[in-house]
Amino acid sequence: MLPYDRDDPPVEPPPRCTNRLMWRVARQLFGDHQAGPDGFCLTCRPHQFHPCTARRLADIGLETAYRYAGR
Repeated sequence: MLPYDRDDPPVEPPPRCTNRLMWRVARQLFGDHQAGPDGFCLTCRPHQFHPCTARRLADIGLETAYRYAGR
């Protein structure tokens, strides 16, 4: 279980986040790729439905930034 809402992660990294820079980059990507009323990603329209590839990468990046220490 993650300490943040996957549908609305905080802009600032949560406590105990292991990679704060990755969090910030992934959170920006998350914010840039939101669903539009027609089901397309607002940034990728009209090429990709939501969640687009970038949004899925953002989700992975947020979880990775929280869970795994950079080496």
